Amino acid sequence: MAAAVGRIAASAGQAMRPVIFAVAGTGVIALLAYVSLDNRMYALIGAVAVLALGLLALDPALLPVAAAPGMFLLQRAGSLSVSDLILFVSAVVALPLVRPSQSPVLRTLLWTVVAYQALLIPTLISNPYRANLIEWGHELFLVGGALIIGWVIGNAGYGRLAVGLYVVPCCVLAVLVVISAVGGGFHLAGFWIYQKNAIGDLFAFAAVIGYARPAWLRWRPAAGTLVTLLCSAGALAIVSRQAIVSIAAAVAVLAIRKVANRRSRIVLLAMIPAIAIAYNITADQLQSDNKFNSAYQRLQWYGDSLDVWRQARWLGVGLRWWYTNRFSVNFQPPNAEFEMLTSAGIVGVAAFIVTFVVALRALWRMDPLYGVLPFTILVVRFVQGQLDLYWVATQSSLPWLIVGICLGVQSLMRVRGSAAQPESGTVERSDLTAPRSRNPTHALAAPSDR
Repeated sequence: MAAAVGRIAASAGQAMRPVIFAVAGTGVIALLAYVSLDNRMYALIGAVAVLALGLLALDPALLPVAAAPGMFLLQRAGSLSVSDLILFVSAVVALPLVRPSQSPVLRTLLWTVVAYQALLIPTLISNPYRANLIEWGHELFLVGGALIIGWVIGNAGYGRLAVGLYVVPCCVLAVLVVISAVGGGFHLAGFWIYQKNAIGDLFAFAAVIGYARPAWLRWRPAAGTLVTLLCSAGALAIVSRQAIVSIAAAVAVLAIRKVANRRSRIVLLAMIPAIAIAYNITADQLQSDNKFNSAYQRLQWYGDSLDVWRQARWLGVGLRWWYTNRFSVNFQPPNAEFEMLTSAGIVGVAAFIVTFVVALRALWRMDPLYGVLPFTILVVRFVQGQLDLYWVATQSSLPWLIVGICLGVQSLMRVRGSAAQPESGTVERSDLTAPRSRNPTHALAAPSDR
């Protein structure tokens, strides 16, 4: 009886959902039409709100897909970036849809994130100020929120769509950056709204996706190679050394996992001069009489970071301490370990490293079809964090979003089976069944977490 009542209530709720959304949408449109008479910005906000309501009515999993192209919106909106706000809204929508029980690796990663956040609580208590607490929640959403969003996207069958919405704009931006760099003599400090290392990291992630090209993406080899070459050229044109080095690290990892094929070896050969250029630029800066270039500035910041850390060795001086006026220096350390050392002390560094080790180990043990790309993406981000800022909006959340997408696709394939028929009227989901391949890395055997 109780089960029957539950089914009736669920059916009634499903039937009422379009009505609820229609009423809510009409109310929002009427309200915003009234307030937009005095401010055009309200009209824009209203358009976005109505679009969001439409996506929710069509399929709640479609709204989190917006987080992928939203990664490009690095403009500030108060103390957070627009991409952070999109991530927050997407995470709220995705939270009721996530099913950690369907993915052991996702469950492991989420518990690891919880443990990391818990280990930072003593730092919050020792350093009670507003920016410390805000950053603690910020990091929770950058990692845990991105994982949840990605899993929901992949499990709903929108993995290819989300990846495409990220990679295609990267390729367009890469072409524009190369054109601008050639015209400006390769002296770009940034492009449009992007600082060079920020856009360089975006290019690096897209280049790695193109190079790994897992079978479930259903990309042709030529398309993957083109994406990798374009985005690598963009990183090189804007002279983002951390992006260049991280792409080289990714190529090495993928070569170890035997993902490389004959055509993609072109990328491997192209990375040799790229690494040489990055090395020569750094060597020239260190030999220069200019003590204010980026290489010397980093060395100065490393020394200053150690001075700050010595004031609270075990628990650190608090997250985002550079937003306060407690110290004679105010900068975000350009290195992941130095940032954690100053912010959360030895405890924080240990928690940070353990989080990466546990995540990489879990991803390495997965079926390569789903595990190689997320493993490599995390390696890329860790390498980037050795050469520049780590806890920054898009660069920190995007890798975990991609990890979540791969885990979601694996969960979907496990439930449906590699030969399952697509649902009626669904194009995206039909593309999830990749053709058979002789390459064991791309074989569509029954997925397992091993």
